[in-house]
Amino acid sequence: MKLLKLLAVGAAVGVIVIAFRDLDQGRSTARALPGGGSLDDDDVDETEPMLGYDGMDVGALLDWFDQTAPDRALLERIRRYEMTHLAREAVLGALDDRL
Repeated sequence: MKLLKLLAVGAAVGVIVIAFRDLDQGRSTARALPGGGSLDDDDVDETEPMLGYDGMDVGALLDWFDQTAPDRALLERIRRYEMTHLAREAVLGALDDRL
């Protein structure tokens, strides 16, 4: 039993080490898109475009767009993030209307 636990821990540590090594070297796997294509790492931003974005529902986000009138650069960043993470139709439509 101890051997099995040690092997499992060793495998987990190995995966983590490889992931961090690849991250340090600027590599990661390409993300698949629904149409069969993929995005390069340059096209994907893993960080939220603004603090709390992932926790906002569609209604709150649409209200935020109306109340704050974000600039074009932020809208484009939000659209890229939305496309690769949540892909909510109403949000993408509202972003397209504002861009």
